[in-house]
Amino acid sequence: MWTLDLCEFVLPGLKGLFYSPQVEMACSVVHAVLKKVAVVVRRTSKGTRDKEKEQKIKVCTSELKDIKDMTSDVIHAVKAGKKNNTEDPVSMKLVLKELQLALGTFLSNEEFLTTLLSTGLPDTDLPKRTYLITVVKTDNGEEIYNERFRNIPNGEHAEERMLNDEDFLHAVDDHHNVKIILTSNYSPCSKCARKLISFYKKRERKIRKFIIQFPFLFKIQEEENRSGLRRLNEVGVTLRAMNADSWLKVGIDFMDVEDKERITERDKKNSL
Repeated sequence: MWTLDLCEFVLPGLKGLFYSPQVEMACSVVHAVLKKVAVVVRRTSKGTRDKEKEQKIKVCTSELKDIKDMTSDVIHAVKAGKKNNTEDPVSMKLVLKELQLALGTFLSNEEFLTTLLSTGLPDTDLPKRTYLITVVKTDNGEEIYNERFRNIPNGEHAEERMLNDEDFLHAVDDHHNVKIILTSNYSPCSKCARKLISFYKKRERKIRKFIIQFPFLFKIQEEENRSGLRRLNEVGVTLRAMNADSWLKVGIDFMDVEDKERITERDKKNSL
């Protein structure tokens, strides 16, 4: 059984594989190992306050960052034709995807979670950016996609960027009975609601459950936004406010949150 101690022991050795003349074989080995590491690191990181475990997670994270950099260098070399002993970089792309899953809890996550927590709290400015965490799981609970998106000011919304992401579309289209969980600091606007409905209807047979959760309603005083949420609900998309359990699943333990009361009150209000 894979443990945090085993991950800490194995990860440094993976870096040496990138110097192998058999690039595809080396990357396949890295890919197989990282599938195990991703599960252990993400599971262990959630809600832990054990100092020893935190230190081990930091060590594993540092090693994963180094592996990610090395993998990127190999992919660039393959694309530039500087490594001719591999036919295509598909196996290496899989390595990067597993790294994204493993690192999702740590990299560029603090800003996302801070914004999610503070959006819509009394006496705080509403952020002009939408932050979206997208998770796709198979019917047996395996996490096959975990990515973060932000809107582009005066451009694409976060939901639109997700819907244009090829890896997200493949994660849904290449599997059956998937569960999709979107966590955003705002509920979808009317335009994004229409696009999400179109996406869902085209893949209804592929999607077992589609959940959108958020701590704050976006411009709910406008009828078109209220109508968009109603239509999402009517086609079978589950809309829900954040609660202690959903916060924990995106990496926030309320025991460590100073503004627990205000956040809880806001979440209850938005669930009505």
